[in-house]
Amino acid sequence: MDALKTKRKSLRTSFTTTANKLKECLAKKEDAKDGDKLRAVKSQLQDKFLRLDEIQNKISSLLLENNETAAEYESDFQAAEDYRDNFLELKSKIETLLNKDFGSFLESPPELDVVGHLAKRCHSSVRCLICKRRHYPLLCPDLRKGKESNFSPKDRTADNEQRSTETLLTNLPSEHEIYLKTIMIRLRNRDKEVCARALLDDGSQRSYIEKNLAAELFLSPSGREIFSQGLFGGGISPASEHKRYMVNVESLNRKYSTPLSLLEQQKICSTLPRIHDRKLLSELSSRGIKLTDVGRDSPPIRVLLGADILGSILTGRIEVLSSGVSAVETLLGWTILGLGKKKEVVNLVTLSLQNMDVPKMWDLEVLGITDPIEKENESLLEEETLTHFKETIRLCEDQRYEVALPWLAGHPALCDKYDAAESRLRTATKRLINENYLEAYDNVFKQWESEELEQLKSQSIEIMKEGAFELRCWASNDSKEDQDKQMVLGLSWDVISDELSCKLPSNIDCTQGKPVTKRVLLSVINSVYDPIGFTAPALLLPKLLMQEAWRGKIGWDEVLPVELEHKYRLWERTMHFMSKCAISRRLFAENYDDFTVHIFTDASAYAYAACAFLRCEFKGQVTVKLMAAKARLAPMKKSTIPRLELLGATRRSISRNCGFYPTNYF
Repeated sequence: MDALKTKRKSLRTSFTTTANKLKECLAKKEDAKDGDKLRAVKSQLQDKFLRLDEIQNKISSLLLENNETAAEYESDFQAAEDYRDNFLELKSKIETLLNKDFGSFLESPPELDVVGHLAKRCHSSVRCLICKRRHYPLLCPDLRKGKESNFSPKDRTADNEQRSTETLLTNLPSEHEIYLKTIMIRLRNRDKEVCARALLDDGSQRSYIEKNLAAELFLSPSGREIFSQGLFGGGISPASEHKRYMVNVESLNRKYSTPLSLLEQQKICSTLPRIHDRKLLSELSSRGIKLTDVGRDSPPIRVLLGADILGSILTGRIEVLSSGVSAVETLLGWTILGLGKKKEVVNLVTLSLQNMDVPKMWDLEVLGITDPIEKENESLLEEETLTHFKETIRLCEDQRYEVALPWLAGHPALCDKYDAAESRLRTATKRLINENYLEAYDNVFKQWESEELEQLKSQSIEIMKEGAFELRCWASNDSKEDQDKQMVLGLSWDVISDELSCKLPSNIDCTQGKPVTKRVLLSVINSVYDPIGFTAPALLLPKLLMQEAWRGKIGWDEVLPVELEHKYRLWERTMHFMSKCAISRRLFAENYDDFTVHIFTDASAYAYAACAFLRCEFKGQVTVKLMAAKARLAPMKKSTIPRLELLGATRRSISRNCGFYPTNYF
């Protein structure tokens, strides 16, 4: 510590000498005009202070570690603060002089320094935007004339004779709203937690926290930094001191948390808009993206995360939306940036005069629908009426005649109201949610569906009775039913998801801990009933073990060799996954324009197999579903691979059983 104090003493002496030298320059008017000299002395003073501040921080830390008395620490701290105040005072004076225009301030006549000098003697280069003379636009004498109406008086009588209605249409072009990367985050300091709005700015080299927010969190500074900030247009702000804080930053869902070093700033930036575009939010929701900074209000930005932090929280995932806005994923959540759009504003003002034509009032009533007799002659209209009568008349079951209404010809086509209906549906749903009636409203529709199912059940029983068939069992996906799964032809049918799955053999649990024989293998293989064949890959291993047992001429009740038993135990432990394998019960899609059958076959030295898939197309969307599959072991007598591939002719039996002719073979 003594060495540090000696070095600090030397730096303080050098700092004092430079400060006195700077004060002498400021006292002399000639030196005060020399900007280069002032910048040089300022740079020397700032360099000495930074080195002095670094040593002072080390000495203060050692004083706290050595448990020095409070009086000694207070004395040392007060002396350091005196040097800091002296430096900031001199620095402010220099920057004030450097920011002034010495050419106009020092060389102009003395009378121009006084407010109220004549315009002809003013050296300023101000030009009016209206008359191009030397004054500000606000003081222009032609400004009043420009505000007067440009419309000259007209002859009202002549105007009334020509027009009966005057219309003013104002169409404001769509304005654009630019979204910046804003996000809501949590800031926590021990037990104190605050949610704040943050701006992600990769154009800033440092990260900042608002001064008031730091006070709300009761943060203690971990250090201080003095630097200038580069502004837009190449300007540089005066150097100022910023306190440095360590604060824990979390995402709103608390899935990510990290400590960050933030610098204190009085105010981060001006107000930035939030996301409140319904179409934009709807598109984000359809892609599974949920924003945290949404709403019509615009809270202040209280945290700025710059390039020093931003690179470590970006995940690299970017989604480009149809509107051109990009969604960027970070570890703190999703945010968006880009150019948004506002709707056009159209104002229509119509002025109707008293001398308007009376027939035009009748035209407004018919809304553009005119009587065809005004366009066609009477004989043609009678002919069309008779033709319409002959084409639309029919005899009903009650022996009464019926004819279609003679709709008025030339009426405009009815417009599509889908968007309006969708908007009303969203409004009604929102109102039901706010009034807690949505669930009750939904139960009414579900009750109607249950009543329709009861009617369908009665009708089906009557129809089947006509063919001497008796329906006894029923299954439903109604939530009131106790059983979610039903057995259909040996397969488990989940009536909720409408999927078929294979039931796990019950005798597998019985074989655990018991010797594995050829009889046990055959029992397990035959206990799995799968008419479709989607579990064929899972059953191939026990069949191969059974073939190996036959090759070894092992008896029915003899224990299998250790190698075969080990393979069986591994397969046995993974059999419970087979019950999770499920396929859709419905083979065809609900709607399809075309379908094709594709069959794949393959063979190896151990087995050969074939499977068939149904491919349906509807409006450019494709669905593929498994129809059937079969797998067979290769004969015990060695065969070549080409011969085994020829045995893949099983595909013919598959297509014949399914009742389809395959389109493609693979």
